[in-house]
Amino acid sequence: MTNKSPQLALCTSKNEKSMTGYFQIYRNYLRLLNESEHDTLTGLLNRRTFDRDLDKLMLEWKKRMSSLVTTKKRQSTGR
Repeated sequence: MTNKSPQLALCTSKNEKSMTGYFQIYRNYLRLLNESEHDTLTGLLNRRTFDRDLDKLMLEWKKRMSSLVTTKKRQSTGR
């Protein structure tokens, strides 16, 4: 059997309210972020987000291709 002091219960209640508030703020932030990146009618990425994500993918692809070419060259020269 545990006896919680009224002060501990009050502190826990305040912590829970604070955490709930923080989670609500974070959930709102994620919703706004999603809305800013997607068209509300179609749900598709908007042009800015699409272009940004495409640029990231192309940069990653170029890095991988460069790495692959470097590896092939090393293999062909016997290094």
